[in-house]
Amino acid sequence: MWFWQRREVFTSDSMREFNRARDILEQSRVPYDYRLRSRTPLYPGRSPESGRWGTGAEFGTVYRIYVKEEDLDAARRALGR
Repeated sequence: MWFWQRREVFTSDSMREFNRARDILEQSRVPYDYRLRSRTPLYPGRSPESGRWGTGAEFGTVYRIYVKEEDLDAARRALGR
């Protein structure tokens, strides 16, 4: 799916929510694509986040789910958005 053919229907930093959304779309038979983006810096020792309390490893990735433009309404209904 090319970037100009898709629309974003889900964004989260929680893997649990991401997997739940994927399961819902699969059960609804809505084809989707996804991308993961790491928030961790290339050199962790130089990051402003280094040494900070409360930054858990589970929030180091952004999860995005995309669907084709013609499937956008069906995906939103399935996800309740």
